[in-house]
Amino acid sequence: MSEVSTDWWLSNPDALQSPKQEIGDYIEAQGFSVPKRFETLDEALDVVRAGGTIAVRSEHRDEYDGASGLMETFRIDLQSAEDSLRAFENYGPFDIDEQVYQSQFRSAVTAYRRGDMPGYSTMEDVVLGEALSAPTDLTLQRLQRLSRQSTSVRRYADLTNRSTAELMNGASFSFWEYVPGTNVTIVADSAIDDRYHVLGNKPKRKGIPSYYGWQISDESGKPIAGKENDSTLTPDVTQSLIKAYEAIRNLPRFASQHCPLLELQLDGDGKIWFLQYHRTRDFKAAGELLDPNDFSPAEGWHKADGVRGALDEPTTLKTAFWYPNEYGSVRHTGSPLPTIEDASTDWHWDWALSEIMARRRSVQLDYDSLERAYSTIAAAHGPRSRWFKPLAAVALDDRGLKKLVPKQLKEQVSHHVHRNNGLARVVIDFAVDGRNGYVRLDPDAEQPFIES
Repeated sequence: MSEVSTDWWLSNPDALQSPKQEIGDYIEAQGFSVPKRFETLDEALDVVRAGGTIAVRSEHRDEYDGASGLMETFRIDLQSAEDSLRAFENYGPFDIDEQVYQSQFRSAVTAYRRGDMPGYSTMEDVVLGEALSAPTDLTLQRLQRLSRQSTSVRRYADLTNRSTAELMNGASFSFWEYVPGTNVTIVADSAIDDRYHVLGNKPKRKGIPSYYGWQISDESGKPIAGKENDSTLTPDVTQSLIKAYEAIRNLPRFASQHCPLLELQLDGDGKIWFLQYHRTRDFKAAGELLDPNDFSPAEGWHKADGVRGALDEPTTLKTAFWYPNEYGSVRHTGSPLPTIEDASTDWHWDWALSEIMARRRSVQLDYDSLERAYSTIAAAHGPRSRWFKPLAAVALDDRGLKKLVPKQLKEQVSHHVHRNNGLARVVIDFAVDGRNGYVRLDPDAEQPFIES
């Protein structure tokens, strides 16, 4: 987008064929710690045979400046073989490649309610578990098929007006040694100087992580806000993470005015490892602080639970709550996604739509409290893009959103979207200064929502 600066990677047409690998190589050459990468899967699997863990990471140019997490990262360890055996115990003998194909038509975890054949996630376990014994070319083919068949990848291809085959022509994998520890997401605030959003978790092999926490901190590591269930993110640790972030952010091949989302790993000895660089927004300093007296509840204003980013002035924005079926699909509707969007709540499960629209959006109106929004991101890399990539994000929480949008209006909008398959946007006033925010239904709107 024009308001986001370019950098060496985007200006070099030969770069980003394998963005994680290439950027990891570059950052390691600058003196930072990066987990070991392997030329081949077979070489990487020797680490697993020795009792270690590897990550088979997706590679696609779009993942750097577009859709974060376009495809899955697959972890393989000795436990993977047991997961595979368990699937055969549950379902009996089956042809792996046939069931890899068929699993796309079943639910994510199991199959139909009859449970007669494994679903997508189970087949992922089988493919990873068989990797130690199957030919590596066959394993990579199976992982490519699993990636190609995921709902998110197919929808992303559709929304970018490509066939899945065209999209996957640019996809590959890189092979990394897995470093145990705390997985950290860190982002410089795009409106307030010397402010950072730091989120971490200690992932279990499967399920909810044993630790997750978040904080908004200044450069010293002192928390301004936050919550965690142990003391992993101490001020000293957070300060070290911020120093590493700033050193990487200011390397010559990146735009120093940009506020990237960096993924780092903090190992058990306190060593910081670089994992990934995602682009979000450039820094643009917030203006004057909002005066609460100008945003009286008597005039319909609701104070936000938390915000990120800023708007130059109070602004009226057409805000989407739901989207019609096949929204943005040129193949189905003849109309592509808009290049800009005022605001949205993202009330849907369409990952690809959120990833594409996040940077095209002025405001993300989140229906979670600030604590819940950040805890979700920290625990599972939840809605990172929709919070950090729009110009501004506002956490109102569900109770506040119900007060803002009366039940009758919500039902009218829902009816138009789900019954008429049209788009309806609610007209909302936003005021956001980087620290506080206020929202209200626009009292001057001729009608509370606009149909399209």
